Amino acid sequence: MIPGKNKDLQSIRIFTLLELLITIAIIAILAGLLLPALKSAREKAQTINCLNNLKQIGTASASYSVDFEGYVVPQNVGKTTNYLWDWQYGSRYLGYKVGPTGYPVGPWPVFRCPSDTTKIFIGTNDKSNQRESYGLVFLIQGLEVNGTVTPMPKLNRYKRPASTYQIAENDYHGWMDPANLEAYKHSRIGENATPCKVTISHSFEVGPNHANSGAFLFLDGHTGLRKNWKNRYVKAWWNTPSDSGIANITED
Repeated sequence: MIPGKNKDLQSIRIFTLLELLITIAIIAILAGLLLPALKSAREKAQTINCLNNLKQIGTASASYSVDFEGYVVPQNVGKTTNYLWDWQYGSRYLGYKVGPTGYPVGPWPVFRCPSDTTKIFIGTNDKSNQRESYGLVFLIQGLEVNGTVTPMPKLNRYKRPASTYQIAENDYHGWMDPANLEAYKHSRIGENATPCKVTISHSFEVGPNHANSGAFLFLDGHTGLRKNWKNRYVKAWWNTPSDSGIANITED
């Protein structure tokens, strides 16, 4: 045996272990620095995709108004699936499919924000690809109270369309109001009743889902984020098609 050989090998092994521990520590530090940046980049990408979804919906809405004498949506008062705004926009102008009974078939991806991870099952059928993350401002589709129908406004009724909300991402997280978790937990194309709402009835049903901001489509077709949307902190109802109701959905 060569004197000192085992001692030298032991020193090499110890040195290698120290190097490994240092390397692991450096990787952990770098990961801690990079992960927030990666998360931020992912969230920004989701926000861009969400606004792009709303932009496509806005293009469909503009086409509907041209085809239907200036109305923004069909009047959904006591009607069925094919009278809902999302069904009309998707089947007429976005190329999405419906079955022989009128219900959506296959994925309708433009109506789902990528940050919305909600799963939807109808029985054992996974309907998550028909998830609806957005809501039409309720008053735009008209109103029925005790059998009396208030006609929905045409586009020319809105004097400041570039400042007037048409569609917003709903509060599916329940951050504005825990009750919204129930109201929107099963929201999907072609349905509109709790827990499947596809409308926004008041200002607390908008979701601050993107860096504490809500995503909006305006009546003129542009999209944007609003951290302090109209009546975010004082609930205002958005369900009466009147001049005062329109004022509640129009930014100052």
